[in-house]
Amino acid sequence: MGNAEQIEALEREILTAAEAAEDRVAGEVGGSVGGAIGGGAAGAGGGRLGGGRGAPRGARLFVRMRGLDRGEASIEVDAAPDRVLGAARGLFGEHGRKLVEEELPPLDPLEVWGLMHGGAAGLRPVVVRVAASARGRGSTAIVRTTAVEGLLIKQRPAQKVAPAFRDELAAALEASA
Repeated sequence: MGNAEQIEALEREILTAAEAAEDRVAGEVGGSVGGAIGGGAAGAGGGRLGGGRGAPRGARLFVRMRGLDRGEASIEVDAAPDRVLGAARGLFGEHGRKLVEEELPPLDPLEVWGLMHGGAAGLRPVVVRVAASARGRGSTAIVRTTAVEGLLIKQRPAQKVAPAFRDELAAALEASA
């Protein structure tokens, strides 16, 4: 498996886990409400359990069957690559979740990965990858994003998150200068 295939497989795995976590809560709530309406307390408990168990299976199928929405945005900054990646880590801490770097394949240039949300009401998980490489006295930062394509409405969350995250990264670097 090449590096590109390895990255896509990891992106799909991350998106599956994120979708499953969110779908589990929705499945439990929906199952318990529907069960309570139809069968009282026992129905509510059964519906919650069934909804929670079915959600991860549905998420795996959803991510596997759908295409990926991708976005990319770049910026040149007067900061060292380490400072750019540190600012990206800080943004993930504030607005999303930083992914464990030990799980990532070896990448050149170095990247920091995080999970953000986009789309309508911020309900779509988006994998955000930030790479930084030296350029003269500064760096070039590239923000790459990946999300699962929607079913009915093409929200394109990855294409919208990439420039937004790039702009937040530039602002964070400017504020810390």
